[in-house]
Amino acid sequence: MNPRKALTVLLLLFVAAGIAWVGVRASRKAAPPDAPVSAGNKAAAGATIANRVVVYYFHGRVRCVSCNRIEALSNKTIEEAFAADLSAGRIAQVVIDVDQPGNAHYVKDYALTGSAVVLVDGRAGAGGRWKNLDQVWTLLDDAPAFSKYIRENVSGFLAGAGK
Repeated sequence: MNPRKALTVLLLLFVAAGIAWVGVRASRKAAPPDAPVSAGNKAAAGATIANRVVVYYFHGRVRCVSCNRIEALSNKTIEEAFAADLSAGRIAQVVIDVDQPGNAHYVKDYALTGSAVVLVDGRAGAGGRWKNLDQVWTLLDDAPAFSKYIRENVSGFLAGAGK
């Protein structure tokens, strides 16, 4: 094989490997599993929300970089600031793909217009209280402000729950 043919074959193999890598990566992002993000999520996924505040992260089938950042910053804040509440089951984190069959009602239930962090008070007497933390989009590039916003709202929800 002459050097020119060898170089052509090598370039074609490189392009094929690149296409395969992009395809595998896209398929993983296109249909992410709604895997539990914490121990609290496991409990919440199979149980009612009767005695806790649930921090939902809603997303669609296709997830953008900003959407993934919102989820990561929210999870980090909750896990760092409310570790004891997570362990005790007073807070649960749940990730929901609203494009999955059976999940479309969440869009109407919580007036979702895109990826969102929503607090839901499931405690007795809470009256179905919920709040869409819509400022997560504007605070996305300011991690300390984002974290403060999440902490303050979750704390407020915990304090107001059951009143």
